[in-house]
Amino acid sequence: MWRISTRIRPANCTPCSTTILTICAPRPRTLKRPGAKRFRLPHTAFSARAETLADPTTPPPARVPFSERGRRGDKDTIMAQESVTPPVEAPDASGVECPSEEEWPIGRKAAIFSCSIVFLLGVFDFIDRQVVASLLPYIKDEWSLSDTQLGMLVSVVNISISVLVVPSAYFIDKWSRKKMIALMGAIWSLATGACAFAGSYAHLLFARVFIGAGEAGYNPAAQALIAAQFPKRRRGTAIALTQLGMGLGAPIGLIAGAWVASHWGWRHAFGLVAVPGLVLSCLALFIRDYKSVDMRADKGESAKKKSSLADYVAMLGVLLRTPSLLCVFAGATLKLLRTGAAMNWMPSYLMREGGMSPVQAGSVSSALFLGSILSMVCIGPIIDLTRKYRAHGIPLVIAVCFLLQGGLQLLAFTALPAGGWTQIAVLFVGGVFGGGMAAGFSTIIVDLVHPGARATAISLMVLCQNILGFALGPVVVGFLSDNFTLGTAMSLLSFAPLLAGLAFVVCFFTYRRDAAKVDCVNLSFEG
Repeated sequence: MWRISTRIRPANCTPCSTTILTICAPRPRTLKRPGAKRFRLPHTAFSARAETLADPTTPPPARVPFSERGRRGDKDTIMAQESVTPPVEAPDASGVECPSEEEWPIGRKAAIFSCSIVFLLGVFDFIDRQVVASLLPYIKDEWSLSDTQLGMLVSVVNISISVLVVPSAYFIDKWSRKKMIALMGAIWSLATGACAFAGSYAHLLFARVFIGAGEAGYNPAAQALIAAQFPKRRRGTAIALTQLGMGLGAPIGLIAGAWVASHWGWRHAFGLVAVPGLVLSCLALFIRDYKSVDMRADKGESAKKKSSLADYVAMLGVLLRTPSLLCVFAGATLKLLRTGAAMNWMPSYLMREGGMSPVQAGSVSSALFLGSILSMVCIGPIIDLTRKYRAHGIPLVIAVCFLLQGGLQLLAFTALPAGGWTQIAVLFVGGVFGGGMAAGFSTIIVDLVHPGARATAISLMVLCQNILGFALGPVVVGFLSDNFTLGTAMSLLSFAPLLAGLAFVVCFFTYRRDAAKVDCVNLSFEG
């Protein structure tokens, strides 16, 4: 028990600053309960009370009612009663305390509003990009264009995105995310509307270049902003919803463009889908953004200076030397290589190998795409559930999904009859496993990258996806089809998700080491 002395102060006592008394902590005593081993209570449990009483500004500890006290000898209960100071979260290596993962940085309603705007902008992003695919026959008849010229109308958007995505990310990280979202949305919407007034093929091609310029900075800015506004335990679901909007926009653009063109002409289709994007771009200005932060580790005088282009290049070098990020870039590129090739060649495969009519082949291909949309709906909660138990297990979940997708597709193209319902069902299940993994890519990148470089890291992934994925996939399958058969080409294409799965297996082993290098930063949001 405690004793009070006014004359002698042992070495293990703490003087009280408000009285002349000296509060002395007793020696650690040994307790024993029936049927249990002896254990010793640590002296720190009592020193916390002595230190608290030594501060005159600290209120005295609350007395625990006798009815709420635990049994004599219950170690955890005694420790909880004696310790009155709550645990303090230790700062990280940079000296900044990590924010709680359970908090909503800007509030639940404001975060949901931001996610809704980003989701709808993602829908019209891909509507404006893909609407031209359903209008190609009408444009070909009006201007007597070749198939090469028509294909250029589609490819020029990806080329423009590839050229401008990294420069756009510089302004996203250094300037403002919400302003870049609004600016990008306005650019691609105005460019889509300008397509309706094109007087020649050159004018239409030039307008399509600006559609890609607007879409270049949208995805990195949206992912970086949404990741910061939601608590970490909900981050996977929030990012998956933004990716779902893009997935829904592609089929909506094809259906809406064909319907409007058949009733009022192809020019009206461009004009109709451009208006909602302009409205949503204005609403994006009401999103709460966080203040840009510097990635440089030192917080001295050099951090007060404005970051230069050399600092940005150095930051790119840091990102490209992170093993886990390189694995994500490789896996995402292989995934898009398979997706880009399948979207363009699956109808032809079903017609040549399965004997389907063009209408049947198009319908089945659209149904297979629904499996990817279902995957986008499921992957977000799965990522959040995995994070709850083991955060570094997220790459392993993605790897398993890709390996299952690749195995099922290899089985469908090599062992099952082409165009049969069994093959279609197996391909659909494979699409469910691996079709919506884009949210997982962005989640890993956000976890492994400083907030001041997240948009840049995502832009590097988008660059690899567009150059080596969407652009290269159809060409590779066409080359293999010319030298072998289309069925053989589709079978070999199944190895892309298998290799992507292996890349994320490697990421699983490097994830924790790279995550430990990331500094925790308290982001400050606009009022």
